[in-house]
Amino acid sequence: MKILLFILIFISSLYSDIIVAKSISHRAKVNDIKIIDKKVFSVADDATIKVWDKDLNLLKTIYLKEKFFNSNLYTLCFDKNNIYVAGTYGFDNPILVFDRATLKLKKAIKNNFYGINKIKSNGKYICAVGSDYLYIFDKNLNFLYKHEFEKFNKTHGMIYDVVFLDKDKIAFVNWDGYVIVFDIKNKKVLN
Repeated sequence: MKILLFILIFISSLYSDIIVAKSISHRAKVNDIKIIDKKVFSVADDATIKVWDKDLNLLKTIYLKEKFFNSNLYTLCFDKNNIYVAGTYGFDNPILVFDRATLKLKKAIKNNFYGINKIKSNGKYICAVGSDYLYIFDKNLNFLYKHEFEKFNKTHGMIYDVVFLDKDKIAFVNWDGYVIVFDIKNKKVLN
């Protein structure tokens, strides 16, 4: 895993002014890594968030297992004000919202989530996908709705990733090879 983290940081450094200097790892599999405000953030199966500076000196480790998660941390994303973190492989794992500037926990959104693989924000909506569900929140973190994947008239399968196509449309992919375009505002599949 140290090698994988090093490679991901190295590739990211080619497209930013991050300098690869050290390799500090989690105690378990790293599931997601992002560069936010010239800092490297990662989440892993050890239920920690690690934050490094541009020279990869460890700045902070946030331990979440005992307080929030019965399993691992799987995904993180950010928008103008917040950093969002979610876990997978367990019932009732919350979506955690941290202040982007201070890294203080602002809110733990609990809604009996199960298996969140990716979470993304476009400043208007926050979308979390995984297992067989799509969860939609507004920019103020109010839960708007949940859609079960089987109701999309597509083959049943785990949703792995989501991207925003514009302010009201997303595309997501599943185990079975489908790419599905969904209109958030009108709550319907477009393809």
